Amino acid sequence: MQSEFISLTGLVVCLLLLALPVGIFYRLDRRLFRRLLVAFGRFAVVLLLVGLYLPLLFRQNSMWLNLLWLLLAILVAAVLSAKRTRFVLPMMAGMSAASLLVGGIVLMLAWGGAGAFDARWFVPVMGYLVGCMAVTCRAGLHAYGNARRGYGRMYEYLVGNGARRLEALMPFLRKAVNVAFLPGVVRISTLGMVGLPGLFCGLLMGGFPLVESLLLLLLLTVASLVSSVLSLAVAVWLLERRVK
Repeated sequence: MQSEFISLTGLVVCLLLLALPVGIFYRLDRRLFRRLLVAFGRFAVVLLLVGLYLPLLFRQNSMWLNLLWLLLAILVAAVLSAKRTRFVLPMMAGMSAASLLVGGIVLMLAWGGAGAFDARWFVPVMGYLVGCMAVTCRAGLHAYGNARRGYGRMYEYLVGNGARRLEALMPFLRKAVNVAFLPGVVRISTLGMVGLPGLFCGLLMGGFPLVESLLLLLLLTVASLVSSVLSLAVAVWLLERRVK
């Protein structure tokens, strides 16, 4: 395989740069070294699959095929991200609802009409949102589950003193939201100040004009935050209904 921009020799040289972190991790922390190997193994498999299915999606450019890809992406993201089996279904439901609602609104606003389901836009936008939601849902549900398990008596105490269900759950919800969204809020506050976001660079490298790239970055940043909040809210609601 030969790229128009990167030669095979250049690719090999870039891959050899991995020797530095691999050597350091192997020397200092074997556990981190093994996790790095697993992470790169998964990354290689994902890149291979992307290289196989994206040409098919772009060539067919079918709304139903795009939606099927979205559901499969959500399923894989939920299974790989959920630390506990009982989190998988709530995560899938939350991510599905949020991606279709928020992602659909963004696609309709930016491209409108049938263009919203064009594979060139649908796949990158939905893929970006699913990735953001998977990270926040995993962190939020994990924090929420730990808080509920570790401080279950607090919930019983609040309910016993007349608090409504939502009021009694508020301390656990605050914990989940803080753990899930604090890193993202910090990242948004420094966006563009210490480096150009990868998404913005990708748009520029793809030939998008500067103004349109900035507007799309704004839209997708807002969409990722809104969809992450909505997906976590739906997931927590479903999780509580299962233990109610």
